[in-house]
Amino acid sequence: QLFGPPFVDGQIRGRVVTMFRHPIERVISTFNYLQIAHWEPEYRPEMQGWTVEQYATSDVIEDNWMTRQLVHVDSSTPLNMGHLQLAMDVIRRKVFVGLMSRFEESLERFEAIFQWKYTFNPTEQEACRESMLAIGSNVSPRGRGNPVPPQG
Repeated sequence: QLFGPPFVDGQIRGRVVTMFRHPIERVISTFNYLQIAHWEPEYRPEMQGWTVEQYATSDVIEDNWMTRQLVHVDSSTPLNMGHLQLAMDVIRRKVFVGLMSRFEESLERFEAIFQWKYTFNPTEQEACRESMLAIGSNVSPRGRGNPVPPQG
C-alpha cells in the first residue's frame, strides 16, 4: 500500500509527509551534491575526482541515516534486523509516504488527503506545481542523466 490512512476512529492523527527515492539514486544524488556543496560540513574537495564506486566504499558515505534516525541509534552502533523492522513500523504508523518514481501520483494523493487548494495565487501556484512535475526540486544539473550502476 502506497499510503496509510490519515484517519483512525474518525480522528486525524499527526503524520509526517515524505517522498522516498530509490536508495541507489539517492546515494548517487548525494555523491554529486557533495562534490560541489562547499558550504556543507561533509564537503571534501578531493571527492571531485572520485567515482561513485569510490564514494560507495569510502568512510564518507552515510550508513543507513534514516533507519538510525527513526530508531534513535547512533552511527557507532551496528544495525540489525530488529532496527530495520522497528524503522519500517514507525514509517507504516506515522508517515505519509510518496515515491519519487511516482511523483505525480504521490503529489495528487497528498493534495487530496490534505485538501490542498490553490487559492492564494492559483495561476502561479499551478505553474509552480507543473514545474515541479516537469523538472523536479533540488535537481543539480550535474546529477541529471547519471545512470544508476548495474547491480552487482
